[in-house]
Amino acid sequence: MKKITALNWEVGWSDHAGQFPDRWVPATVPGAVQLDWARAEGWGDHTYGENCPIGLGPG
Repeated sequence: MKKITALNWEVGWSDHAGQFPDRWVPATVPGAVQLDWARAEGWGDHTYGENCPIGLGPG
C-alpha cells in the first residue's frame, strides 16, 4: 500500500541571492510563483481589467 504525504509548499522573496527571505507565502504546486504571490497580496483576478500591478500590461 502506498503512503501519501501532504506537502506544504511556500515561496519567498529576497533582495540578494543567498539571503534568506523575510516573508514566506503559501504556494501551489504545480502552479506559478507570480499567481501565488498575487493571491497572498490580495490582488484579485489577474485576468480582469487592470488587476495586474506588476507592469505586464500596456503603458
